[in-house]
Amino acid sequence: MKIKAFITVSVVFLIVYSLYLFSPETVVSEIRHTNFFDVLEWLTLSSFISVLILLFFCNKIFTSWFKSFYLWFTPLTFVFSLIGGSESFLQLSSENLAILTGEIMVVVTLVFALVQRFYYHVK
Repeated sequence: MKIKAFITVSVVFLIVYSLYLFSPETVVSEIRHTNFFDVLEWLTLSSFISVLILLFFCNKIFTSWFKSFYLWFTPLTFVFSLIGGSESFLQLSSENLAILTGEIMVVVTLVFALVQRFYYHVK
């Protein structure tokens, strides 16, 4: 499951960035002005980093993280970042909110994996 998730996230990550890098100027400028692409860009990057971190841990930690954290955090973050924007009480843009939640996801992933490995001795 861990390798399948890594391959899936890597493919999505490559598609998002290749769309940005290799598409014509007019298409990129139109897509770039939408909050959807900004949020998608940062969430795929944080998902890629999180799955990359978990590649070095056992399958049990990865499965536990995937079921208890990733399945609800990613869609909630995506919706929250799109809806949030500058109208929220945080006064952050959608892109900054996506960056902030992406950083939270990476930190929580690292802490979760280390706690599972060293505190609960999951092997």
